[in-house]
Amino acid sequence: MTGPQNFTIQNSYIGSYGFMFDAKQLTRADSPLNCQPTDGALQTITLKNNVYNMSLDYTGTPHHGFICSFLEWYPRHSMAVYFLNNTLINIQKTFYRVLLLDVNWATVLVEDNKFLDTTGAVDISQIKTTKDVRIINNLFQNISSTSQNILVIVSTSKVTVTDFYMNGTNSGAVSSAVLNLNMASGAVATLTNIRFTGNLFLGTKAIVSQQLLSEFTLTNSSFTNDQLMQNAIYIDIQQATTISITNTSFTDIQYQNVDDSGAYLIYIAKMMVASGADSYIRNVLFTNIKTNALSFGGFSDLVTGGTGNLILDSVIIKDCSFNSPDSLIASKKFSYSGASQFIIRNTNFTNLNFSKFGNLIELTHNAKLATLITNVVFSNIYGAGVKMEPQDIFDKTNPLILTLSSC
Repeated sequence: MTGPQNFTIQNSYIGSYGFMFDAKQLTRADSPLNCQPTDGALQTITLKNNVYNMSLDYTGTPHHGFICSFLEWYPRHSMAVYFLNNTLINIQKTFYRVLLLDVNWATVLVEDNKFLDTTGAVDISQIKTTKDVRIINNLFQNISSTSQNILVIVSTSKVTVTDFYMNGTNSGAVSSAVLNLNMASGAVATLTNIRFTGNLFLGTKAIVSQQLLSEFTLTNSSFTNDQLMQNAIYIDIQQATTISITNTSFTDIQYQNVDDSGAYLIYIAKMMVASGADSYIRNVLFTNIKTNALSFGGFSDLVTGGTGNLILDSVIIKDCSFNSPDSLIASKKFSYSGASQFIIRNTNFTNLNFSKFGNLIELTHNAKLATLITNVVFSNIYGAGVKMEPQDIFDKTNPLILTLSSC
């Protein structure tokens, strides 16, 4: 049985200026209940060159944006969704997602779009599919979700995010995360040229990965002039087999309150060791930050005898003044008897002032193998050193050992 073919909205202006009590978006593409195609044809959904606009003074309950809903029971397993060169602007206080692509069998391309001056009570945009997702050259400006995420990607096994710009988030709203990767277990996430600037985050994470990833890559990115709350986590990687964070800078990241503490720019909850491949934080620059740089929660072997080191290589932390007794780099509160190591090499700590004293490096774990610090420069440091305090002082099998060379 053949069924409906392609769906396209293009070159359109879609505005909303009044009350709409029907709980639907203005534009919607759904899988038909009375037509179940069995032809296996490629079906495409395209929204291109459109503007969605709403009055800035609107105070009703808007249902605004685009829904595409083709769920797992839809028999066509070859679909493609394109959301290209659209502008979504002035969508205020919405209780429905501005963009929802719930398309179980579709590849998704979201490219060259602008999300401007918008607030919502749920995710601003959500993409859910089992196929590949590409997010390319999208701008999010003055966007906030009061309870959830700016963009959440669900169920896919592969996502590529390139040229993602986020600036000027609404200071009066609280989001769970800007970019939430709630992907399939074992998925691959590749993030390139991610740019955050001038955001005021109230309990917000910039990037969070919730499930076990086989690969997490962040490269050629910059995070500048953002403000965080106390104990915040900025980039949150819960579980990954391999991690690569390279050629990335964190500049002028501050606390909202001068006496706040405890925030980390990179948080790795657990390295799940399996492949034998090392993970790297390499060529990363931290300049004029008030927060901590890295917290590492330890290794866990997925296979017997697995190896995979976490290596900080060519990292620079410079020109920073800290008002709280924090730890810039911390490997803490775990016990590990496997063959993987935490390694810091070719790294530079320069011009750092801790007015209330603190730690450049905190090691409070137990491990069978030593932590290695090699070719590290400490220059013009006030009020901080290296803290060593094993989680379990009675564990003689996995003691805390530090090996220093060329420092």
